[in-house]
Amino acid sequence: MSEEENKKGLCTLRFAVVCFAIAAIGVYIGVFYSLQDLKKIFVHIKDQVHGLGIFAATNFGRNSHNEKKEEEVFSSHHHQGKPQQYKDERERMRQQQIREMQEKRRQQQEQERMRQNKQQEKEENRWQQQLVEKGMDRKQQQSQEKEKMTSQYQQGEQKKHQNEQKKREIDSSRVV
Repeated sequence: MSEEENKKGLCTLRFAVVCFAIAAIGVYIGVFYSLQDLKKIFVHIKDQVHGLGIFAATNFGRNSHNEKKEEEVFSSHHHQGKPQQYKDERERMRQQQIREMQEKRRQQQEQERMRQNKQQEKEENRWQQQLVEKGMDRKQQQSQEKEKMTSQYQQGEQKKHQNEQKKREIDSSRVV
């Protein structure tokens, strides 16, 4: 009995592996082909199997003419626009992503411009402040020089006036 159980277990295991392989192949095909392509593949497989006579013994092959008409109607109504619709949807999504990237890039450039403008304003303000300080220093120097010249002129005038007085005194003392 253990041999029979082993054989049953092996058969069950083989069956599971075959089913898994068929499912994996189905998923693989489904991923790489659209629904329309899958329908064509299944119809082609069904036609080949029908041609071998396997469908003659089953209910599958009895209405193949009607199924082909249904397939044509189905593919013409439902799938004719879908690939284009999918392409349009993908194109719309791609365009949306492009617009978002451009908007993001534009915002980054605007922020960079604002940062540069602030930096430039700071530089200009600092430069103007330095000019103002230098200008004040010059004005102060000029005013100090002017005061110095004025005081020297006044001192010179006072000395001149004193000298004239001394000359008058000397002249008046000579006359006397």
